Amino acid sequence: MRNRFQHPGTDGFSLVEIGLALGIAAFALFAIFGLLPVGIASNQSSVRQTEALNLATAVVEDLRQAEAGPAAISPRYGISFDPTQASQEFLMDTEGNRVASPQAAFYRVRIALTAPAHGERRATCGTVTLGWPAEAVAPSSTVAAFVAFDRH
Repeated sequence: MRNRFQHPGTDGFSLVEIGLALGIAAFALFAIFGLLPVGIASNQSSVRQTEALNLATAVVEDLRQAEAGPAAISPRYGISFDPTQASQEFLMDTEGNRVASPQAAFYRVRIALTAPAHGERRATCGTVTLGWPAEAVAPSSTVAAFVAFDRH
């Protein structure tokens, strides 16, 4: 039988090898932990954009439910369906409720409708834009949806 103490250095790892392995592992972990804040910020941005698109869809559906006529008002948000108006703005929280105070709001909603020319048989078109934060006059992040309403 062979005695393992007779040949030192042939079994196991040296202290230098262990140190190098730990250094490489530490470098990899620092790189991974450095990417975590970027991933979290990207995830939060994605959640906000999805939420804003869902709310824009709710606004469009609310406009679609407005009765046809010159004084059409949407049932949920009370938006005037008047293509002759330049644009309409209101504030909304993250739950999709219309609010009056900028402190309670998260989104600024702008609706711009374009009426067809007199005698034309085309749809009323428009844009629904949600921007956040609501306090900003020119929001830093926006989501826009183009919509057409066939009111013939």
